[in-house]
Amino acid sequence: MRLKEIKDIITHRQISKQEDLLNILHRRGFNITQATLSRDLTIMNVARKSTADFGTVYFIPENETPAAGREQDLLYGAKSLKFSANLGVLKTLPGYANSVGALIDAKEIKGLLGTVAGNDTVLLILEEYADKDDFVSDLGNHFSNVNLLI
Repeated sequence: MRLKEIKDIITHRQISKQEDLLNILHRRGFNITQATLSRDLTIMNVARKSTADFGTVYFIPENETPAAGREQDLLYGAKSLKFSANLGVLKTLPGYANSVGALIDAKEIKGLLGTVAGNDTVLLILEEYADKDDFVSDLGNHFSNVNLLI
């Protein structure tokens, strides 16, 4: 119920701050903390984008793509992937990195220690002697657009 309400608010309003979204939810009877809201936004793969009128606002990427509901098959928003030693740098569209990083983390891909996400970059930290080709192949088994990134 709460996630449906968050989706409705983000879809129909220009929300630029998590605090604003939290206040709307409180007014609608949802007594949650900022930490809970933050987890909800991560679960829902909510991202941020720049707009001409409202600055940076929250949006749900699946609402804007023909691949709606297929986030398990696609790293939507990913642009490129390059490696240096055991570190991978995955560039994304602005605001997509957290969602992309969370999708990758959820797959528990062999050789991946973890990810660190910023606004438009995901740092992939591989095990010290992990084979990059094997990692990319395994990542490609989970996400169909990985081979287009290299």
